Amino acid sequence: MNWAARAVVGAFIGALAVLLIHPHSRPFLLSESFLPGVASAERNLRTLPENIAKISIPSNLDEAALWLQIASEQELASRRLTVDDAITCAEIADKAQATEPDNAFWAQMRSVFVREGLVEDEKRRQTTLESWYKASQATRWDDEQVQRLTRLVRDLDAIGGASLSWHAAVGYWSKSTAIARRLLLHSRTLAAENPSDLDLRVANIRNGALIRDGARSVQAAASGASMVDLAAGSAGLPVGPERAREETRGVLLKQLGESNPETMRQIRLILDANNAWNATVPVDQAADRAVAMTRAAVLTDLLPGCLMACSVLGLTIFLLGWALQKLPVWRQVLGSRAAVWIGMAFGLLVFMLSRLVFPAVWTMVAVSLFCISPDRLRSGEPTGLGVVYRGTLVFLALGVGTALGVHLVEHSVAVALVGSGAAIPGPANPVAEVPLQLCLLGLSMVLATAPAWGFFYRFPATDVLPKSLKLFGAYLAAGSVTVAVVAAPLCMALDLSLRKNLTEMLLNEPNHYFVASDRE
Repeated sequence: MNWAARAVVGAFIGALAVLLIHPHSRPFLLSESFLPGVASAERNLRTLPENIAKISIPSNLDEAALWLQIASEQELASRRLTVDDAITCAEIADKAQATEPDNAFWAQMRSVFVREGLVEDEKRRQTTLESWYKASQATRWDDEQVQRLTRLVRDLDAIGGASLSWHAAVGYWSKSTAIARRLLLHSRTLAAENPSDLDLRVANIRNGALIRDGARSVQAAASGASMVDLAAGSAGLPVGPERAREETRGVLLKQLGESNPETMRQIRLILDANNAWNATVPVDQAADRAVAMTRAAVLTDLLPGCLMACSVLGLTIFLLGWALQKLPVWRQVLGSRAAVWIGMAFGLLVFMLSRLVFPAVWTMVAVSLFCISPDRLRSGEPTGLGVVYRGTLVFLALGVGTALGVHLVEHSVAVALVGSGAAIPGPANPVAEVPLQLCLLGLSMVLATAPAWGFFYRFPATDVLPKSLKLFGAYLAAGSVTVAVVAAPLCMALDLSLRKNLTEMLLNEPNHYFVASDRE
């Protein structure tokens, strides 16, 4: 190694040491592959929605909103509440409404659950409409989700020791649209039961506008915008055609102008704002953008750590090859017919660890080939195996590193917590086993290079094997570390941008798109 090569190696080692020591870059390189305790704590975090097994009678507004959210999710999943549960939800909403009288959310939810809990028809109808009208006079709408999910993101940051963008993605994908969808369904039910009630149409428009302006997710706000459009249109007329929509709105405004000009002015402003909202917020593209951003966040945050895990694997294989070179005792055993039995044992071990048939069978075949040797053997250190030999090991190192990295990403905590929303294959998906199969296949092919090149160049396969392992391990370790050192600063810079955007989408996704449209 000349002085230039030593300088390059020293520079990379120094850069790696700095990245491992610095508190901002260390979490990128030391991922959950090296910190299983952190991964376990993140999976079992009690504030994650999937870890909330049971909630008691709420003692604060956050818990009250969560209670109503879970009840709405059950109903939308066709699990109807009992009368007692509906009355309990109505009482929770009523008590919270006394604390936050300006928040339309509580009166709206009280209207929903009173209608389901009261038995007497006239009282149910009167109380339901009374709460719905009261909600329409409120000044704001907040389903209390953002505060709880912001704490969830902070908890993930505290456990991981860094503010990573995928933590914000977990908060974003944990938002539920069940409440807004349940309220939209409720408004349609009320409209169907009272088709000629002009005051109800006005209340539906106002309630929809409150949801549209107060919801923190695009899909929830879209339910509010749909509530406005449906209430402003005539029964049975599709909302889609713009001309038909304006004509039906004109009829509604004319009716209001004849009875209450001030109400007509307020409704006109709401309808104009709804047009602007529909034109500005990309409802159809928002989900795709969130998916793309989440995938980028997961890859950005996990890539350096996956590369470091690949380098550890490469270093381990290199040391194994070095040990085999220094301990020639095993060569006599592996070069005999016992190689078949050893191959079967290794194949069984691979199957027990991975439950994958093809890599196990191929491992058995690759090890068994060591008992095959040409008639005349050359002695000494295997040399002159050709550029194809080295190129094959480089290709296998690239393939194994890529497959292992993909496997680690798919089985990471990040994918487990956001994968379903971002459509990333998780451990339960059969597709997620393909990278592990390819990784094991690549490792077994490294073993197969020894009997293959040994046969053609007339070297004992047991002499070629340590060289193959050392070269493969060196290529994998050196290549992975090099890419990790280069990629880590780039990933950190990209993570800052992704964290900012995902945090904005968590706090107020519609406003995120309004601001983006203003910038454009």
